[in-house]
Formats: sequence, structure tokens, C-alpha cells
Amino acid sequence: MNSSKKLLFNSSVYILLGFLTPAVNFILLPIYTNHLVAEDYALITQSALIQSVFMSIFGFGVNVAFVRYYYNYYKDPEKLEELYSTTILSIILTSTLIIVFVSIIGDWLISVSFSNKIFTFWDYGIYSILIALMFNLQALTLAYYRNKEQAIRYAIIAIASFLFVSVCIYIGVVTLDLKAKGSIIGRFIGTTIPVFVYFAWYYFKNPFKYSTELNKKMLLYGLPLVPYVLLNVILSQADKFAIERYFDMKILGLYGFGFLIASVNDIFINSLTSALSPQIYKNMKLDDEHSNKKIQQLITIYVSLAIVMNIGITVFGSLGIYYFINKNYQSVALFFPLLSLSYL
Repeated sequence: MNSSKKLLFNSSVYILLGFLTPAVNFILLPIYTNHLVAEDYALITQSALIQSVFMSIFGFGVNVAFVRYYYNYYKDPEKLEELYSTTILSIILTSTLIIVFVSIIGDWLISVSFSNKIFTFWDYGIYSILIALMFNLQALTLAYYRNKEQAIRYAIIAIASFLFVSVCIYIGVVTLDLKAKGSIIGRFIGTTIPVFVYFAWYYFKNPFKYSTELNKKMLLYGLPLVPYVLLNVILSQADKFAIERYFDMKILGLYGFGFLIASVNDIFINSLTSALSPQIYKNMKLDDEHSNKKIQQLITIYVSLAIVMNIGITVFGSLGIYYFINKNYQSVALFFPLLSLSYL
């Protein structure tokens, strides 16, 4: 397979499978709309808020720094493996400290964040935080194999995660009839199993490696980015916090349902980034005229595909809600185009 065909094949895999894992809720819409009322969607929306906040602070930025430093060592397999293992252990250690601290103040934290008394820390919040940790570890591993251009391993991890999460959510929502809690706990279990199995396999084959020097370097790079990322998350989720506080749970649920469908834009953009960023970083490292032109071409492809996808989701998403979704949710079609177009 020549380099152009390999790039096209790998990019297609990363876009399709990068879309698959985070789009579980979207793919399970027929099940959700028949088994969950709007108030259940409100609780799932609150869980997603918690997840997005903690995903931005877990690891103290080393997961971001890993992508930055990957191409410093990609020609040295031993050093690269040390970088990967150090990042894993650093995320687990710092996240554990955060979880222990948050568990102490969890009830207070939830009470000041949300106005309703249904979404409590130990019923919903703790699972949401643990999902964020597992998703960070999974995202790191997918980035590792994506950058190594090992599409098969990337595909195995992504598909396994999708299947486990889908099955566990189905059991929680449909079989056990646990409503929103079934969805949240199901996602936690479905995300955790493949992560644990993968790390058991990985460390059975590879010794634990930790470099204080590498960890310090990544913290110095990544830690200053955490406040920016956290601020960006809070600003992007502020509307949901406001709706939860000043309206009722049904309205939050309907809004969260519309946002869920509109977030396919975000999922596609992240999948596109996942597919193209390795080539962009690699060409940046080369830093010559040919590589600079290649970067411009990749960015042009990125922007063009994102705009086309946004228009498609806005048009067909609105029609889909109106014609194919349970009538209890059809009012979402009135404001869905604004949510979708905001991703432009």
C-alpha cells in the first residue's frame, strides 16, 4: 500500500471509528426515546456536564502534552513507550487524588452546581466522574495508536468500547429499567471493562515505565492549558447550567436531547481532527516548503468537510426529529437548527 492510499485508509478508519465511540447516545436514540422521558434526559445531560468538566482537568494537562511531545520521540520506540506509560500513570495518579478530594466535598459541590435535588453525588455524580477518567485513558490510547498509524489496533479498541457501552446501556435502560441511572451506570461499566482489559494486556507484555523528567516536562507544557480548557468547557456548557437552574427538568431534558443530536457536529470535528492531526504534526516537524503546502491542504480539507457536514446535520437532523422521533420530543425541531449551526 503506497503512502497516499495508506493515508486515505487510515484517515477513513479514524473518522468512522472516532465518530462511533462518543456517538453511542446518538445511535441509541430509538431506545432512549421509547424508554426515557424528558426528565431522564435532564439527568443524562447533567451527567454529561460533570463528565466534560472533569475530562478537562484530569491528568493536569499531560494528556494534551502527550500529543505535543509524541513526535519528538516517534523515531525512538523505547523512549516513545516510556512517554506513553508515564502519561498513563500520571493521569491515574493525579485523577485519583482529584477523585478522593471531590468525594469529600461531592455533596456540597453538586448542591451549588445544580438546583434540583434528584441529581446527587453518590447516585449520579461519582459515576459521571469515573466515566471522565476512563474516557481520558481511552482517548490517550486511541491517540497513541492513531499517531503510530496502527489502524487495526485503533479499530479493535474503538469497536470494543462501542459494543460494551451500547450493551451495558441497553441492559441498564431496557432490561433493568433503571431509566437515567441505567444509562449513566451502563456507560461507566461499558467504558471501564475495555479499558481495564486493555491495560491488563498491555502491562502483561510491557513493564511499567515512569520518567519523572518526562512527566515534569509534560506538566510544564500541559498544566497552563488546563484553566483555558476548563474555561472553554464552562462557557460552552453555561447554557445548560442556566436552563437547569431557571427552568424545570423537562425543559432541560428537551434542550439536552436537541444538544445531543447537534453534538454530532462536535463528534465529527473531533474525528476529523483525530484523522488529520498526525499528518499535520508530522509535516510541522519536517518544516520545509513541501510539508508546509501539505499542512495547508490538510487544513483546507478539514474546514471544507466540517462545513459540509454541519449543513447536512442541520438540514437532515431537523427533518429527522420531526418525522422519525417520538412525538414527545418533536418540539426540539424548532430550535435544533440554531444549536447545530452554532458549531460553525
